[in-house]
Amino acid sequence: MDKNTTVKEMTPNSQPVWINYKEHKPPYGEEVLAYHHLWIDEDFNPKGTRIGFRSEPVIDKEDDFTSAYWWDYQDCYMTISKAEVKDNPSFDQHHLECIEPEYWMEIPKFSNNK
Repeated sequence: MDKNTTVKEMTPNSQPVWINYKEHKPPYGEEVLAYHHLWIDEDFNPKGTRIGFRSEPVIDKEDDFTSAYWWDYQDCYMTISKAEVKDNPSFDQHHLECIEPEYWMEIPKFSNNK
């Protein structure tokens, strides 16, 4: 897919498709549905999906991806990004390696067709 192709052009009949994150990243700030196989947790996230967005470069002149994940110690959703993980001793290398999704898709718009 070239840089000028939009997701809408790629999705006939407005059906969302999973897009490889390394090949084509979502626009900055657009909320998307994201997937990574390391996000799969049998109890808390069996599908391995999160809601997230890509943010403009902050650390190491790289863009970042922020997503919401279930934090079972406090029974709440938390956000995670490279900026939060990089210098925080509470996180290990595993967390840093799976910040970005493997795939993402546009979140479908609600349609109330009766």
